[in-house]
Amino acid sequence: MDYASVMADLESHGTGEVLAVLRDQGAEGEAYGVPAQHLREIAAHCGIDQELAQSLWSSRNVDARLLAVQIADPGAMAADDLDAWAHDVTYYPLIDHLIHLVVQTPHAVELIERWIGSGHEFVERCGFLTMAQLAKDGREIEVRELESQLETIEGHIRSSTVRAKHELGAALVTIGRRNDRLQELTMEVARKIGRIRIEHPELGTIESDAVELLRNPTLAERLIRKTHEE
Repeated sequence: MDYASVMADLESHGTGEVLAVLRDQGAEGEAYGVPAQHLREIAAHCGIDQELAQSLWSSRNVDARLLAVQIADPGAMAADDLDAWAHDVTYYPLIDHLIHLVVQTPHAVELIERWIGSGHEFVERCGFLTMAQLAKDGREIEVRELESQLETIEGHIRSSTVRAKHELGAALVTIGRRNDRLQELTMEVARKIGRIRIEHPELGTIESDAVELLRNPTLAERLIRKTHEE
C-alpha cells in the first residue's frame, strides 16, 4: 500500500468511539479514531516499510503515527530520528507504542541518557520506560549499565516530572529483579531516595517509602504491569 491508499483506509475506518478515547488521552490535531485491531491489520499488510513509516509520521495525523511506529524498520531508525519522534509526542499512549520500536534499535541505551532529565514530560517518560523495558526483557543492556542507571534514578527521582515518576518507579523495581547484585544495589538507592510520590493513571496517587515499594510485591507487580500494558 502506498501513502495515499493507507491514509484513505485510515479515514474510512475511523470511529467516533475510538476518536473520543484518543481525545480523552490528550491526542490533538487530525485524527480519525481507527480501532487498534485495524491498525494491526494494516501493519501486517504493509510489513516493515521505513519510507512509508516516515511519510505517515510526517503527516502529523494521530492514527497515521500510531501505524508508523508499527511498520518502521528498527535497523533503519537513526538515534536522531527517534529523538525527534519522541519530542513530537504530546500524549502518553503514543510514547508507550514508540518504546516498542525504540527497544528494538541499537540506540536504546544512548537515548535513555538523552531523555532522562530532559525536563520534557513525555520525553522523560520515554527514557525511564525504555530503561524499565530493557531491564525487564534483558535485551541490549549489561549489568554494569543497569548499575549506572540506578545512579541516574537516584539523581532524578526528585526533579522528574510527576508523570515520569511512574515509569521511574517501575524502572527501579524492574532493575532490582534482574539479579541478586542489582537487588542489593537497588535497595541501597531506595534507602537514599526515601519517600516518593507517584501519580499513576489507574492506581491513583502512590505515596510510599522507596524501600517499602520494593518490598511490597503486590504493589510492585501492579506498577510494572500497568506500565507495560498502557
